[in-house]
Amino acid sequence: GVGGLILNSRSAPDEAWLAHLKTRCHVAWVRGDVAERATTDALVAQARELGLNLAGVFHAAGVLDDALIRNATTDRVRSVLAPKVAGALNLDAATAHLDLDHFVLFSSTAAWLAGPGQAAYAIANAALGTLAERRRRSGRAALCIDWGAWGGEGMMERLSTRERQALEAAGLAFLSPDAALDTLERLMREGPHRAAVAEVRWDVIRSATQRRPVPLLRHLLTVPAGANRQDAQPPRPLAEVPAEQRLEHALEFVSSALAAVLGQRNRALGPD
Repeated sequence: GVGGLILNSRSAPDEAWLAHLKTRCHVAWVRGDVAERATTDALVAQARELGLNLAGVFHAAGVLDDALIRNATTDRVRSVLAPKVAGALNLDAATAHLDLDHFVLFSSTAAWLAGPGQAAYAIANAALGTLAERRRRSGRAALCIDWGAWGGEGMMERLSTRERQALEAAGLAFLSPDAALDTLERLMREGPHRAAVAEVRWDVIRSATQRRPVPLLRHLLTVPAGANRQDAQPPRPLAEVPAEQRLEHALEFVSSALAAVLGQRNRALGPD
């Protein structure tokens, strides 16, 4: 039902796909990286030049580059943060003067259930939820969706066998694109500012989280009594610890907390 679409990507879209869209509404395409403010300004300017009333924004850019901390260079982390965080902030700023009906951010369940090597990707997606909350508090439209893996074409199609197996081991199956889009439409109609949409295998995820707890899932899962819990105990306030013992006390707490996160049962990690 829209009068026009203004599309953006860093590389050219498929011509046949673009031609199909043009049979349904006016379509313009702007090449560029949303991590650069000039691109988002150009998108808004394009709407103005075409006489279109810009009513909604969908931000679905993302880059995967998993790396353990020892391999996570500044450039690799920046490449993951840029499209999601800088892109979303640029779109937010470029449309600040507009009264939008929709400002939809495509986040990921990695924001709260990231796998090994996904620290940067988790941070990038979590930031989108914070932006949505900030927009809502200021009375502006916002919807951030933490999507599970979509089936079909796209980012997930390029996953290796090992990466697919890691998703399945975490209890996440692939979403049907049609079902995902139906859910997107319902969320836009119902109006929450944040939602998680995933195809979850609860038996698998319950078993996995008994070994390695995910605090944000506790209210959804029933953990059997006596299940092994890896939570680090709250630290004793440093003010109550003699000054000469505080460094050792802090290191002991951080070590046990990291051991719990990494699933190292009853094993302390050295400072190194």
